[in-house]
Amino acid sequence: MTVPKEQQILIGHRPANEAVIFGDGSLLDDNLVEQLGNRGTKASVITVPVGWPNGVELAIVRLDTEAGEDALRDLATQELPATRAICTRQNPQSLNVARAIRDACVECSDRNLVTLLWHPAVGMASPDIRPDDLAFVVVRELVNFGRPHFLEQSVVLDEIDRAD
Repeated sequence: MTVPKEQQILIGHRPANEAVIFGDGSLLDDNLVEQLGNRGTKASVITVPVGWPNGVELAIVRLDTEAGEDALRDLATQELPATRAICTRQNPQSLNVARAIRDACVECSDRNLVTLLWHPAVGMASPDIRPDDLAFVVVRELVNFGRPHFLEQSVVLDEIDRAD
């Protein structure tokens, strides 16, 4: 078994010591904490709507949770140092919902580095994405720093290059 090379997550040119996950305490959040830990970054999970706490510079914002929706709304109004935020959301059923989510992320990207990742439903049945695979893709995106201020992409199941 090959051990993957440790990758530190960077904010600017310095390693990130801690990331915040705005989620709901689910298995997906547990997998995100584990993936971040594997890269040397501590993580905490916020499961209630508290806005965007001061000092958060690296975050995963699950837009399918109340805590995530509230955090993104607050981030858009904050005048804080630049934040690296990966926003995740299951592929929407409605074009209007998709536009509203995208617009909120674009608004935050004026001062922050924001990536919006659309993904299939999280579950165990095909064509769902497993929580551990989604966590891997999300944290891999955090490692890919240096993107434009706003990037939108979809998680495609065939692109998950995770070893079993």
